[in-house]
Amino acid sequence: MKKILLYIILILIIPNTILAGNLITNFSRIHAIDSQPYKIGKWIDIPQIVVCSTAPITLEGVKAAIDWWTKRGHKLNKNIIFKNKEADIICNEATPIGYITIDIGDENTLQKDTSLGTSYVSVLDPIGEIVWTRIYLKFTPNPMVLEHELGHGLGFLHYNKVGHLMHEKWAESGWSDIGLNLK
Repeated sequence: MKKILLYIILILIIPNTILAGNLITNFSRIHAIDSQPYKIGKWIDIPQIVVCSTAPITLEGVKAAIDWWTKRGHKLNKNIIFKNKEADIICNEATPIGYITIDIGDENTLQKDTSLGTSYVSVLDPIGEIVWTRIYLKFTPNPMVLEHELGHGLGFLHYNKVGHLMHEKWAESGWSDIGLNLK
């Protein structure tokens, strides 16, 4: 009887674990971690940044955010697809595999009215591979907002240390990069 119960549990759990990709959002799964920055996954291939035509960000702002992360050892494709027809095609894909898209947010995409940005990260279970990320910005971002959201796109969760880039509250965040460096 114990063997039958074990097989039933395995049949119910394993297919969902192996085949399912979890969509991880700031609201449902990204919780504040107090002890250290924590990663939910990692990119196997270098992601391409795509800026949708309605995104409230400049090319210079995107380049600065990418540079911030690459200086810490993270790999992001610096050939940005920026506000053109190709970008809009990718932005409209249901699952933009291999891409980090950046667009304007609205009541359907931002997690709450006070959010400056929201990231949706698709992670394959159980290997933890990030396969795509969507970043939505409320408006032209305040300093650090795009860098923070790219941090989620790279797999980092919130980190409740005042002055840290990944702090969940913008007013308490800063440029501290403890735990974010790969170098």
